[in-house]
Amino acid sequence: MRRSLGNSASFAEWIEYIRYLHYIIRVQFIHFFSKNKKI
Repeated sequence: MRRSLGNSASFAEWIEYIRYLHYIIRVQFIHFFSKNKKI
């Protein structure tokens, strides 16, 4: 990950970073819930 995520980070970079995080969290969530079938 690039380390330009400060005050100088552009909007596009933030969107890209947030989408990346969202994807990671979703994958972890699906893994977790598919392991424990306790929904």
